[in-house]
Amino acid sequence: MDLAIIFIVARALGADRLVSLKPLLEPQLAYLLLGLFLYLALARPYVRSRSFVRQTMGTERTASYLLNESGIEVRHLQSLSHYDWSAVRLAKQTSGLILLYFEENSALVFPKRCFTSPPQLSSARAIIAAPRSVTNPRRVTDLPR
Repeated sequence: MDLAIIFIVARALGADRLVSLKPLLEPQLAYLLLGLFLYLALARPYVRSRSFVRQTMGTERTASYLLNESGIEVRHLQSLSHYDWSAVRLAKQTSGLILLYFEENSALVFPKRCFTSPPQLSSARAIIAAPRSVTNPRRVTDLPR
């Protein structure tokens, strides 16, 4: 209905050339375009991310993380990576996650449910929040809980 009003107003203003846009103002096509937009904006990224998680889950791709005073070690089945604490730019905590950002779009995410006990979670928080003398000090937000 609103699109039809726009078409009538445009026609009243002398925009006879807008007749070619009439199919776009039909309700069925407008709903189809709205549905396509919502799918591309909301549903497709969700479906793709779920597919990615399902593909990368399993024992052969499981990683273990070791947080110590020198940094973070990430161990996969056939590889070992090490991140120095000086590379961590920002540490955040939400109600269910601990996030360590290295760059704007790069982070390690630790779900709190993956820690075996509350003391283990507390020691991880203490290691992350420990002051270190680095050239680029990171900001730590909401870690001591």
